[in-house]
Amino acid sequence: MAASNAQAAVTLHEFGGNSVNYCQAFTPGPANTLRNRAVGAENVGTATINMACNWTSLYGEASLTRPTDLTVYFSNNGTADLTVTCSLFNGYQGQGGTSQFLVTKSVVVTPGTQSFLEWTKTDNPNAGATDLGSYLVNINCSMPHGAVANDTYLDWNQDNGV
Repeated sequence: MAASNAQAAVTLHEFGGNSVNYCQAFTPGPANTLRNRAVGAENVGTATINMACNWTSLYGEASLTRPTDLTVYFSNNGTADLTVTCSLFNGYQGQGGTSQFLVTKSVVVTPGTQSFLEWTKTDNPNAGATDLGSYLVNINCSMPHGAVANDTYLDWNQDNGV
């Protein structure tokens, strides 16, 4: 009996986790009002604080292992609407080239609710893009008072090695 040739199946994979695993304040020390909580990183100060986040991704052959989607959820522990603005940039410092890009998005979160920002392959300005353009995916966010960065999800496609 001979086995026939079969193609490896490409399946969706996801790193899901709390933002405290991936994010930190720009400024350490007493000026840092970003507090790690069990369900997220909250700005407990009165001034807006900047937060940087990056995720582990898997390095592999071709684009099938590059991240295809990033979703970050935010809550509002304040008493007024707030706006969270985040910029996704990929790659590494000094990389340059057409595969590196920047996309800024904002979301308004009403008190006591949760909303999200999402970046997908459609944010990649390169024609026919199937992913976020790099194994390295990063965001910088402007977190007003009461903003909480909650759960995060980084997706990628990978074959099962069969």
